[in-house]
Amino acid sequence: MKRVLLFIGVVSIAGVCYGQQFSVDEFLEVSAIPAQKLNNYISKKGYTPAGKTMQNDTIVDTWQQAVKLTQDNLNPAIRRISKYQNGKSVSFSYQTPSREEYIQAISILKKDGFFCGNESKNADSAFLFQKMNMTVQTFSFEEEGIPYYSLFFHREEAPAHRNINYAEDLLQFTSHEYLSNFFGADNVKKDLYFFSEKEINKCSVLFPNSTRQVVFIWKDEDNLMELSHILIGGNMSTRSSLDFNNQIRENTWTLSSGVRFNMRLAELIKLNGQDFSFFGRNSDNFLTVSPSNNGEIDFSSVGIVLDCLNCESSSLLNKQTILASEALDQHISLYVGIIMLMPPVDQVKKIAKR
Repeated sequence: MKRVLLFIGVVSIAGVCYGQQFSVDEFLEVSAIPAQKLNNYISKKGYTPAGKTMQNDTIVDTWQQAVKLTQDNLNPAIRRISKYQNGKSVSFSYQTPSREEYIQAISILKKDGFFCGNESKNADSAFLFQKMNMTVQTFSFEEEGIPYYSLFFHREEAPAHRNINYAEDLLQFTSHEYLSNFFGADNVKKDLYFFSEKEINKCSVLFPNSTRQVVFIWKDEDNLMELSHILIGGNMSTRSSLDFNNQIRENTWTLSSGVRFNMRLAELIKLNGQDFSFFGRNSDNFLTVSPSNNGEIDFSSVGIVLDCLNCESSSLLNKQTILASEALDQHISLYVGIIMLMPPVDQVKKIAKR
């Protein structure tokens, strides 16, 4: 079973907590422990079960540090461990009342090479750390007047390489770090994508300037995560492409439907099983296929931008929208120039819940 690392702190509350304490250098291989043995394992470390709850479709099991009440402290602040399970996805959180312990944990994450897009913020701020396919979210909150500091650990389960066959399979990679971990850091580069002179997005480029190039556009540009969409084509509008003088004539990624870069308009109509329309010159989306789901290809989730070899003299393209069959009848040489894929709605919702 893949390992999920649980980071647990070191500072004890003198005279209140008892049982074995975890050190800051201990990363417990919690997910490698069978579920039926996990409770016994954590109990031996000085934590007791504190209940099971449901958060939407997620089962939450919580343990809290065993304490010995004293006359001076009848309501002590207690450390907690929680396991979150949604199907096969398992995450863990650790909550501590010790700010010193929390600051030390953040320091160790930085020293261990975790990437943080906003690490210049105040230490008490919320942070997101990433390394390979592991993310650690940190934040502070108050409970009954007591400040708490939380670290939430989640590891994405990496797919098998043999299962990455179609362009849609790339939609499961939700961060730059995750991409780098799977494909290798040398094959994934941080870059900028120029949608226009004024609209520029940070992006990641998989296999840059090659026939397997893919551009990943992120919603969270600081942390290079939360996939907005991916772009597949030939020479793309990235900063790194400015110094690339060769022509990428063929991109070898295909969709499961059979759509591919450089596919001719006649082939696209045949593959869709019926006619479709695209926007003309009088639209801001010139040569983009109209979003629809009437044929075999779902153009509402697969964005297609056409390219053209002889469009300059065609008056047909001055219309707001044009039927593909009309362009074909007038022998306008159109073909697939850019493919845009967006993550499924259920994947976006899953990320938003974390």
